[in-house]
Parts: sequence; C-alpha cells; structure tokens
Amino acid sequence: MAHLHEIDGSAGGGVAIAPPPIVHESVAGARPGHSWISGYWDWKNGRHVWVSGHWARARSGCHWRRHRWILREGRWHLEPGAWIVDEHADARVACGEAR
Repeated sequence: MAHLHEIDGSAGGGVAIAPPPIVHESVAGARPGHSWISGYWDWKNGRHVWVSGHWARARSGCHWRRHRWILREGRWHLEPGAWIVDEHADARVACGEAR
C-alpha cells in the first residue's frame, strides 16, 4: 500500500475538509507509448487545489493508479498515485519503480 501523505501539522495529520468531486478532464487523443496520469485534488495553503493531469511515458507491464483521498479516523489523507504492476507482468523488470 502506498503511504498516505500527512499534509498538515496537526496530530494524526490529514485534513478535516473532504476533497471536491473529481474534475473530468478532456483528454486529447492517446499518445503512442504514453499513459494519461489523471489530475487530482492536492492540499496547499489550507485549501484543495486541482492539479491537472498529464501524459507520461508508459511503463510496460504496469498501469497508473490515480491519487485518491482516504477518510481515516475523521480526517482526509492523500494517497499518492503510483504505477501498479499488471497481474501477469514481471514486476521488477517491467516497471522498475513499481509498487
């Protein structure tokens, strides 16, 4: 499991304000050899801020899992996106830094 970002200085981290709904971005045609990295809500300067998606070089045998907010003990924590090894891929060769 990816580590949750402790995004403020309060005990236990996280924020009390739930993120807004995900913004559905228009994505131009697929780029060969690339994967779309979806945008997400980040927490900066005491508020949620949208970070736009972008194209990144694809990693063979992997897929991108988007950033997501997890509610834990009444506070919201950001779990960063990550390259995830496909079920039938050789993880260490295919993804390099895959989790």
